[in-house]
Amino acid sequence: MVLLSIIIVNVKGSEYLPKLIESIMNSSFSDFEVIVVDIKEGDIIHQKIKYVVIEKDLGLSYCRNVGVNSSSGEYILFLDNDSEVFSNTLQHLMDFMLKNEEKIVQPLLIRDDNAIDAAGGLIDELGYSKELHRGEKPERVTDVTQVLYAKGAAFALSRKTFEKVGYFDEEYFYGYDESDYCLNAWKKGVPVYVYPSSIVRHYEHGSFKGNALSKSRRLTYFLESRRLYFVFKNFKLRMLFKTTLPILIYFSGSVIRDALNKERRGLVRVRITAFVWFLGKFPKIAMYRMKRKEITYDEYYLISRGLIIKHGVTRES
Repeated sequence: MVLLSIIIVNVKGSEYLPKLIESIMNSSFSDFEVIVVDIKEGDIIHQKIKYVVIEKDLGLSYCRNVGVNSSSGEYILFLDNDSEVFSNTLQHLMDFMLKNEEKIVQPLLIRDDNAIDAAGGLIDELGYSKELHRGEKPERVTDVTQVLYAKGAAFALSRKTFEKVGYFDEEYFYGYDESDYCLNAWKKGVPVYVYPSSIVRHYEHGSFKGNALSKSRRLTYFLESRRLYFVFKNFKLRMLFKTTLPILIYFSGSVIRDALNKERRGLVRVRITAFVWFLGKFPKIAMYRMKRKEITYDEYYLISRGLIIKHGVTRES
């Protein structure tokens, strides 16, 4: 058994993997294994690398679950394949994790221009996400800070914590998978933090190929459908009574704006298709809500901590 399992989903954008692997192998920390989940066997051969071949891409959540089941480390680090670690990234991260094993931890993500990509994120009451400190200088974030969710490009947790929180919900093919996982963690008493002394570079090349229109349609479909699923699956009925009408109004407004814009008119059908997908998940949502157990930190606690915010309101920490 190793101390750290690094899980990389490599189904899309496999051309970025060699750079990430090289950076991992040049790390000052060495007690790790690398689990690469892919639809084919890779050609980078190393004793620390294990390829897990899947028959079909069923989304990020599915691939992460497969990766965890194929790993053996006491701690787990999820990395996007278009990321890169520095020589001290893993050592700093593990020094912190070993003293904070009951937390989910987000390293500070920076872009290739050295500006911040994300220092964790918040969710507003309508389910829209907000990445913190995006575009700012890394010096802006120096303290260990609570966040609602860790961006999926890089976050770590102990295996004990993973077993407590459970597997990723595989309905999240793309988008909101990490938000759902981290909100579920909070509800089970597991806090989420950003640890800025550990830094990961994230190139964010994107998961979808094709022209701008094709990417826009796929992003709109996944983000809209999963946002609605996320909200109605997770938020308390008391909160839904307050937010359902605004959610529907904003959704309808988006459809109308797209219909009035010739260049975006094709998104009308995409949004309606996303809404139909969401409606089809109501039986699963109902079953999940009926089985939900005692909650440690609910939405109102998270609101009081500034981790769930009002729509249109910003908070930087």
